[in-house]
Amino acid sequence: MKLLFVIISKEDVDQVISGLNKEGFRATKIASSGGFLKKKNVTLMIGVQDDQMNAVIDIVKGICHERQTVEVNMPIFFPNGMNEASFSGYPETVEVGGAIIFAVDVSHYEKI
Repeated sequence: MKLLFVIISKEDVDQVISGLNKEGFRATKIASSGGFLKKKNVTLMIGVQDDQMNAVIDIVKGICHERQTVEVNMPIFFPNGMNEASFSGYPETVEVGGAIIFAVDVSHYEKI
């Protein structure tokens, strides 16, 4: 058995859960945020048999795609009253979306 941790964009979560449910998979949704852009993500925990793992991955791949977005860097002010700020006044195009999937072996499982 595997426990999949699927980290996806908040914008994709409803479609992914719907796609998983249509194929008989259940997921536990946990709110999370990314460290790089500080954007809201969702982490799904999905328990599956070993032979079902690729089916879940295919569902996620079919829905979650990387896309470009424009981010404006806000100033970062230094502590201790320094009068400097570090930022780029120009918008930057960055890639967001897609998915990160971790698969962990499960040694014991019980549904009570």
